[in-house]
Order: sequence, then structure tokens, then C-alpha cells
Amino acid sequence: MAGDVATIRNLRFEVDPKTFKTGIALRDQHMYEQVFTADGSIPAIVVRADRFDARRNPKTSKWEATFQAQVTMRKVAKPVRFHASMEQKSSGAIVSAEGIVKTSDFGVKPITYSGARVNDDVTVTVSDLRVEP
Repeated sequence: MAGDVATIRNLRFEVDPKTFKTGIALRDQHMYEQVFTADGSIPAIVVRADRFDARRNPKTSKWEATFQAQVTMRKVAKPVRFHASMEQKSSGAIVSAEGIVKTSDFGVKPITYSGARVNDDVTVTVSDLRVEP
């Protein structure tokens, strides 16, 4: 991160869907089975961006960028647009990002129960991801 532009390369992280908890064990089990299961397994969710540039916002002193990442869920990979902000910490940075995932793009069928329906568009938030040079 130098000057007014920061370049992030090889951003990649994985999340185990079984770490998602709703507070109700039966609901958790249904979520794993209906949302995250692919071919009988529950594969990791992977977010990857090869490179993106962020510009410093003079009002906040943070770097900001809109970038496209490859999200893999249920063994299906799709591009997802994220908006990120970064702030320098020591020799690295802390990155937070937010994007909207359309679950049907990843093969998730509509989920309904007693008239309630789970939204197809889900906001994904990544907070405080440490990035090292």
C-alpha cells in the first residue's frame, strides 16, 4: 500500500459452512442439508480474487474498491461483485467487504416453511480479514 492506491493480489479464503450457527440445532441441520450439501458432502465455501486495486478515500483515510471475486459454494463457482474497504495495520491491512450472493445461482432450491420463504439474494459480509504483504 503506497500512496493513494493499494493493490491486493491472491486474495483467497475458505469458510466451513458447519461453522454457521442459527442458535437452533434442527434449523442448523436443515441449513446444512438444504443450502450447503453437494453430492452428499458439505464442501468449503471459497472466495478468491486474483487482483484488485483500491483507492484511498481522503475523507476516511481507508482504501476502497469494488471488485469481482470467484465464489465457490456447493462445488459451483460464480462471479460475485464485492465492495471492500481496507485500513493499514502494521505491515499489512485489514479488509472488510460486502457482496450479494444469489443462492439459486449455486443450485439452492427455494426454501419455504409454513408460508415463510428464505430470500434468494443473501448479503455476504467479510469482516476484519487480515492481509499480509
